[in-house]
Amino acid sequence: MSLYQVAGVIGDISSDLTMLEALLTSSVGIPQCTFASYNMDDQHMANFRYLFRTSPGVSSFLDALVEVVTFYGWRRISVIHTMDVPGLIGEKRFSDACEKRGIYVQKVELPILNRGDDGDLTTIVHNAMRRVRATNTRIHILIAQRRVQVPILNLIRNNGLFQKSHVWMTPIDLSDSLNRLENPSDFAGLIMADARWGMPEFPAYNEFVNRWMDLNQTEYPLSGSTRLSWHETYAYTCVQVIAEAYGALVRQTHTITNKTERDFQLGEIKRGRKASEISMGFIGSQWYTTPIGNFTTDTTGIPIINRISIISFQNSTGVYNGKYINGALEMTTPIVFSDGTTTVPRSFPGSEAIVVVLNRDNIIIKSASMSVINHAVSNKYLLRVVAVPVLLTLVPCIIHVFEDYLVPTMVFASDGNYWVACWSTETQLWWNIGIGITPILLDIFGLYLAFKTRNVTKLWNEARAIALTL
Repeated sequence: MSLYQVAGVIGDISSDLTMLEALLTSSVGIPQCTFASYNMDDQHMANFRYLFRTSPGVSSFLDALVEVVTFYGWRRISVIHTMDVPGLIGEKRFSDACEKRGIYVQKVELPILNRGDDGDLTTIVHNAMRRVRATNTRIHILIAQRRVQVPILNLIRNNGLFQKSHVWMTPIDLSDSLNRLENPSDFAGLIMADARWGMPEFPAYNEFVNRWMDLNQTEYPLSGSTRLSWHETYAYTCVQVIAEAYGALVRQTHTITNKTERDFQLGEIKRGRKASEISMGFIGSQWYTTPIGNFTTDTTGIPIINRISIISFQNSTGVYNGKYINGALEMTTPIVFSDGTTTVPRSFPGSEAIVVVLNRDNIIIKSASMSVINHAVSNKYLLRVVAVPVLLTLVPCIIHVFEDYLVPTMVFASDGNYWVACWSTETQLWWNIGIGITPILLDIFGLYLAFKTRNVTKLWNEARAIALTL
């Protein structure tokens, strides 16, 4: 049996296999850092006791895009997602966040699994886009692994859904990949979330990159490339944090006054037998100055500060539009959408009539008219909607009262004929009073229904349009 053990593991978690490998590594007390964790939600980090990550999880990217949807006031969105673990985790996170904000979510599944036999991708995407068209949504997000994002987006473009009236989003920066396709300008206005932008200057990392650029590409393939992504920066941070944590453990061990005990403990560190103390005692207990900024984690290994950039695809390149840090969105420049303007597109067709569709236990309300939506939340409009039929109901009542009480009627008597007004029996009198009160009661009841419906709309997205059908 070897006297030396693994002191740390650095890698990515972007598939089911790497997730199982991380679970195995963590089970034996070896500190592990991941610089890419698309396949892991925050809630799963608790299962990996000795794992921490430097990159934001998929939840952070999706939360940032939910804030963008809220910022632009979109009330309906379609979520197109794959049926593998990253797609399912991402869809649930995004949908739950939208529904809490009253945003209606239409889910469209792509039966693409994380394996080679994905079937006919063209047919799969074509069928999915047919379902998207049926939803009449104009705002869409694609949640899938990077390896299938670009092929899917390319097929979506071929299906004609990258139109000027539509907005597409993705939690991955695909600027470089899209730029290699034919006519990349077709993807203009694509909104993406990324963790690369806005990183502070860090001299040690800059020196590392410069040395990387000077390496012999024959001996070190892929060296000398300027196409570094944010993965390299987060991987460097993994190495730095583990190294500094070991350095802190060595310095602490040097404070032991007993030389025999000190030498023994230093030998244990060298043999990798103090690996578990790194995660439990140092990682997450202090702040580190890194290329991604000040860094530390909570007790579950999740970074306390997640810096997400909001970018859009313009002129075949990514353009920085804002940032999202720990729940706060700050848009610095407006997004230029697919029509070449900053005018915010609607989340549904503007001319669509009110349609209520009953689908099993779910009621889907499609109301695309902005005038309907705006008027439905106006007190004056509600009063007008109810007052018009009430006034129409009052017209025959007024005519009847005018005829009975104001128009003279000739009465024949024994001593002659007389013209009299207000000629009515007691029964007719009460009948006329009832006719007059009925519109008032209808008015009160109508206002009650209207305002009750108005309150419901605060919770049920577009259901406020029902007030007009009552």
